[in-house]
Amino acid sequence: PLFVFYFLQWLNTAKVGSGTGVPTLDRKEVHKLVVGYPDIVTQNHIATFLSEKIAKAEKITKILEQELETISIMPATLLKQAFTRGF
Repeated sequence: PLFVFYFLQWLNTAKVGSGTGVPTLDRKEVHKLVVGYPDIVTQNHIATFLSEKIAKAEKITKILEQELETISIMPATLLKQAFTRGF
């Protein structure tokens, strides 16, 4: 199931979509797709690999967001320290 989840995220559904106001997936077009897929062991390896990479990317993103927040607070903190200590 996880392999299929990642595959569907990768699949370019714009090619098989229809509708202009509210895009929808056209069943007739989807049924025309020919898709190869690896054996179940390989699917599990791929899903595990992708899950690990995504988890690492999310962890890095969280760290960078925290660092950015710290950096954005710095100028105010530095100004406060400068004016409370005097010159």
